[in-house]
Amino acid sequence: MGMADQEQEQNELPPSGGRRLVGAHIAASVLLAVTLTVLVNLLATRLNVTREQGFAMVRPISARTQEILAHAQGSVHVVCFFDQNERAFRPTERLLRGFKAAAVRHGGVTLEIRSVDPRRDLGEAARLTAEGVPPNAVLFEAQGRRIVVPAADLVYANGATRSVFRGETVCAAAIARLARANQPVVYWLMGHGEGDPSDYDALTGFTTIAREIRIEGYELRKLELWNTNGVPADAEALIVAGPQTTLSAEERKWVEDYLTRSGRLLYLVNPVHASGLEGTLEHWGVSITPWTAISRETLSGNDLVIKNYGNHPITRSLTNSATIFIGSRCLQPAAAAESSGADRVCFTALALTGSDGWGAHDVRDPHEDLPGPVIVAAAVERGGEAGADIALQPTRLVVVGEREFVANATLATRSSANRDLFINALNWLTGVEGGRGVSGGGGDAAFWTGLDSHGWMRFTLLVAGAMPLIVLLAGMLVSWRRKLG
Repeated sequence: MGMADQEQEQNELPPSGGRRLVGAHIAASVLLAVTLTVLVNLLATRLNVTREQGFAMVRPISARTQEILAHAQGSVHVVCFFDQNERAFRPTERLLRGFKAAAVRHGGVTLEIRSVDPRRDLGEAARLTAEGVPPNAVLFEAQGRRIVVPAADLVYANGATRSVFRGETVCAAAIARLARANQPVVYWLMGHGEGDPSDYDALTGFTTIAREIRIEGYELRKLELWNTNGVPADAEALIVAGPQTTLSAEERKWVEDYLTRSGRLLYLVNPVHASGLEGTLEHWGVSITPWTAISRETLSGNDLVIKNYGNHPITRSLTNSATIFIGSRCLQPAAAAESSGADRVCFTALALTGSDGWGAHDVRDPHEDLPGPVIVAAAVERGGEAGADIALQPTRLVVVGEREFVANATLATRSSANRDLFINALNWLTGVEGGRGVSGGGGDAAFWTGLDSHGWMRFTLLVAGAMPLIVLLAGMLVSWRRKLG
């Protein structure tokens, strides 16, 4: 390099004072950015800011909701009684507009929707409040009956910092309930170590599925057979959720008598303990085998992912949906399912593994493994072909090879169709038309994420520390490269 070139390069470099000024400008910019970040986060903490993900604006109404809207008749008046600053207002309003468009398209129920803001529509808000409708709720009215869905029921807390808007499931169920003449009563058997619908344990409780049953419009009652000497006459269905101790001979007879009277039973197997009802199920067409279902399709190695379903009203809408089972017993049709005539038993496999699945025997059991596919859920109907001139309804049973598939832990993430399989089964048992689709539609897609005060503080400290560090490292890298050059 010649002397002229060196002099030109030196002239191009800023003097030392200029370099210090540039460094000061950079430091001031970083300080200003950090200060702005801190102020924004403190303001967000103060205002409890959350962020809505707009997936609900692009996903369609689910098949389940479309079916409900198509089967419901008449006119339903809907009032969206929301403060427009309430976080559930926008997705709820979008959802109701989607409901109305879907109802017009499918030619079922007519929805008349209006919005009332308690801050602006003072007269109407006062009238609704006087009638017992709280602010931030959706009111459904039809034929003199009303259902109020508060905002708390529209939002499902999924973890400490995330809330899922599940308005489609809840609002569609409200419309389905208004379409029914009476509220059906479902009994949950107790007294033998069954899963408890009032147990809030995050792993083994059953409060989540109990809430879903009530949302669907059923009145859920606990039942102790020794207090009633039988299944009550108003029972639309009986749920037996995996007893841990054996029912007495009298209790088994009462259950058998109920089924003989065209009863409806939803039975969840306890893979570890016998209930004493195995013989009753065998008589009605379902055999609980000693094999445990195993599949190579698994999430954790301790469960099995089911994607194969039989052709039945319960499962026709579950195509492309997965259900998760943990340690399910394998089911088979019993000898009673081979009967013929008007009183014959119709056995349908609802959920089964693929051909690569199998039934594994217990190490203490002499049986060989059961080749797949194996059945983990089945439906039975007896007397369904007796003819329209006979007043008796057919007896119906749904048997699932385990009870954990609807425990709180399994339903916590709402990432499987377990809830839909259970509710579809209950609707089929009780003869409810409509509402047997998959519930996860566009209205259930929106969610919010937010941080609590501690989360925001950690985020602020991270940003405040990370930004200067990044700038410092970048400056050191530039300086190092210049020295090398």
